[in-house]
Amino acid sequence: MKIIKFIFFSVLFFVMLMAFLPKENIYYFFENKLFEKGISLNEESTKEGLFGLDLSGIDVLYLGDSVARIGQIDAFFGILYNKVALASANPSKNLQNFVPQVERINALYTPFYPTKVFLKGEGGFGSISGSYSIFSKKISLTLNPASDFARRYPMLNSNFKNVDGRLVYELSFK
Repeated sequence: MKIIKFIFFSVLFFVMLMAFLPKENIYYFFENKLFEKGISLNEESTKEGLFGLDLSGIDVLYLGDSVARIGQIDAFFGILYNKVALASANPSKNLQNFVPQVERINALYTPFYPTKVFLKGEGGFGSISGSYSIFSKKISLTLNPASDFARRYPMLNSNFKNVDGRLVYELSFK
């Protein structure tokens, strides 16, 4: 009976922790970390929910130049998983020939795989899936390209390697 009480109160503690976590402050902390790297985010609105944070109308600037406009970012903070979903990312006009429009990207982190963040996305390029290894700081992506991917984005296509009939991209951030 004591173990059941312990589990109940532990779960209750973590649920209350997630519910009362200052999610907006976490976002501003990450925004400051990005600003140190020259990336600034200007959002039209932020809305904090019980277990998440919703941002809309985000302009992404790199060293003061417009890079992209993101329609919506939804973040969910939970006990079993954390998820950030990005919807409708459009590159700026001077980057449209090099970077495709992204319809959706999801980043999922779960304590069951504490060293990886799983990535999945769709857009004008096709669909992509992969992971980011936290400790080795390495990103691995596998692309299922759209039929006109090589023609529309030749510079982006040159970054992918053909491995066993799949287009694979790997990058280390060390």
